[in-house]
Amino acid sequence: MGYPPGSPITDNIARSANTKMKKLTSTLLLALILSVACISCSRVNNENYRKIEVGMEYSNVIDILGKPTECDAVLNAKGCSWGTQSKSISIQFVADKVVFFTSTGI
Repeated sequence: MGYPPGSPITDNIARSANTKMKKLTSTLLLALILSVACISCSRVNNENYRKIEVGMEYSNVIDILGKPTECDAVLNAKGCSWGTQSKSISIQFVADKVVFFTSTGI
């Protein structure tokens, strides 16, 4: 014996299923964000740091390190960093070419 559509019991079952689906979607989204963050952090290492060279194009740096954690730009200069406060690579660009780079904790 089933419950008729629109009954309080049917509505509660649908609401419960909707809530579970939202929680599952939120959990999966969080897992995806964290895995992407870990992928970019794993590129912040000494091996990749040694590949960076003065004069290298910004696009080539992105190929090596991935998308930067943050960038600040003023006029034709840009400073970008990859990683965390304790483990990072920072690079200064002028006209989208590396002019200076440093690392912390790698």
